Amino acid sequence: MKYFTFTSCILLFTLAVALNAEETEVGETLLTGVTKVASGADLGTTALDLAASAALAKLNSEADVLQEKMTNGNFMYLDFKIGRDNKKTVGELMSVYRLRESQNWGIFNQTSIVRYDYRTTLNIGLGARHINNAETVIFGLNAFIDKELQRNHSRASVGTEFVTSLGGIRANYYEALSNNVLYKNRNEQALDGYDVKINYELPFFYDSDLYYKSSEWKNGRSNDSYKTSTSEVGVSAEIQPNLILSIGSQKTDTSARETVGSVSYSIPLGGVTKKTRKRRTLSFKTDLQPIREQLFKPVDRENRIKKKQVGLVIVSGF
Repeated sequence: MKYFTFTSCILLFTLAVALNAEETEVGETLLTGVTKVASGADLGTTALDLAASAALAKLNSEADVLQEKMTNGNFMYLDFKIGRDNKKTVGELMSVYRLRESQNWGIFNQTSIVRYDYRTTLNIGLGARHINNAETVIFGLNAFIDKELQRNHSRASVGTEFVTSLGGIRANYYEALSNNVLYKNRNEQALDGYDVKINYELPFFYDSDLYYKSSEWKNGRSNDSYKTSTSEVGVSAEIQPNLILSIGSQKTDTSARETVGSVSYSIPLGGVTKKTRKRRTLSFKTDLQPIREQLFKPVDRENRIKKKQVGLVIVSGF
């Protein structure tokens, strides 16, 4: 037994010394094992401990590598959002992936998945933005395909945006692609529509703005005269770095106004995390400031598919 223990110590020591400088942590683990076995510890137990420690070290190393790749790679944003709309909870996960960046252009893919009213909608889009040489004005175009997974509703959209450090305007047009879908013994139809959002930047928190949003939806695949419109005014504020709180007052058709809101947390990637964030100076700006950090921000659009039940006036999905 003494000979076996001595041989085991020599083997462990030899493996530890053979490791190169990049494997120092594993080498230290093996040297610890040598000490334990030499002190009379059970070889089997020590081997299991060493294996567990080595696996944990490897896992931590791979996690660090993945985080470094995402931070310095082409994933630009990862956004988690939860909100309340029409007295129902909305959950959303979104990512932005940089496809190409030059001095004046940013081209990207945006993918998101939304959970609302027991339905899940997948959105996949492509966006292109141009930024001027002074990096103070961004003009963008985008196109998306939306698919409601459980009910096979589908929709396409195109959008445009004009953004500065003082404010911006965004507009999207949506067109239903699917025909009537049977849901709970009722026929549903995805709606065509558009939305427009105007915002003005406020000098509070890390980022904040006052916004007005208007949308209109109609059944474009039939001759009925159904139409519904919604207006919303509200405030959005980044109260802590990457933590955004939005609250607004929304009115749909002739119904009473209701309060809507959401909380989202964005993880800026692609090197954005290395920039130090500062609170705004509580003074209103009148001159344009550089906004290159917004080149790959998520497109502001309606990711849920607006629908109506054919022959009824009950509207869902928004």
